[in-house]
This record gives sequence, structure tokens and C-alpha cells, in this order.
Amino acid sequence: MTNGNVNIYRNWSSWNQENNYDPIRADQIPSDEAIIAVADSFLNRYGISKEGLGQPIVDKGWNVHVQMSLSRGEEAYYPDMMTIVYPFVFGESTTASNGDTPSGLQVTINIRDNKVVSVWNLLTGQFEGSLYTMTTDIARIQALAERGGPYGWAGMQEGATTLTLELGTPELIYSEYR
Repeated sequence: MTNGNVNIYRNWSSWNQENNYDPIRADQIPSDEAIIAVADSFLNRYGISKEGLGQPIVDKGWNVHVQMSLSRGEEAYYPDMMTIVYPFVFGESTTASNGDTPSGLQVTINIRDNKVVSVWNLLTGQFEGSLYTMTTDIARIQALAERGGPYGWAGMQEGATTLTLELGTPELIYSEYR
């Protein structure tokens, strides 16, 4: 345990050591419900509480790369590991990482054998808060969004397509900071 954070990993020596895996095809990706059921079963079996956690979300960040490959007519890589995030909930709000993805307990499943390979970010429930003044200056918020967030954006690649996005209604969230 580090800083009240417990991580659990599957014993690698118990994994199938054969390296003859065929690539995963799109039709082999289980439904979100099936993936979540494997994670829920593991948490229940080992008595890991979901108190203080929101509804599980299957992380589909990998799909961005799949869609980019397919749009270029390339073969897509589909991962054999899927991660489910159970977002931390404080009052009525969930938490987000600095990258604006849900932050919380993460359970990763190997979809080849439908077994959990890791549980990460299992916290002891001791949290600290900071009282920062909330930014309400619309021009400042818009300038921050236009530059790609607090850390900026490296820029466009040559020949990239430019898209115009419309900002939605701002909302108050809790952000994880480590």
C-alpha cells in the first residue's frame, strides 16, 4: 500500500505462456455489460466494497486509435485487455483525472480468458480537499479551452483535418490530483 492506495495484480506465472495469440477481432470484444459483470463478480468474490463509487464505465480510449486506423484503410489493433472504471463519488459529483477521464477504482480484464488481471486505485478513503477560488471568468475559461486545457496542445500534424467544436455548458467537477 502506498499513500493509502492498494493495487492488486494477477500472478504472471499463472498466465498462459504461449505466444501464439491471434489478434483480437472486433466481433470478439465483449459487450460492456459482460465486461462489467466479470469485474463486479471479482469485486464481490473478494469483498471489495463499491461504496463511494459510481456506476462502472468501460474505458474505450483504445477505440480512438481503432477508428483512426480504419479511416486510413489500415488494419486496426483491438486490445485484449479492457479496463472498467468505477468513478469516485463525492456528494452528487464524480471525479475526473486531469485528462478529463473518469477517475476511480480501475479493474482490468483479459478478454481472452475473462479474468481480472489487475485492480488499481483501491483507496483507503482518506481524502484531502483544497479550497481554491473557482474561476468564473468566461474569457479565461474559453482561452484555456482553446489552447487545449491547462497543459496546452502540441499542435496539429501537417495535413491534418481541422474540426470546429462547440463548448457545452460548464459543470463543477472534482478533479484528482496526485
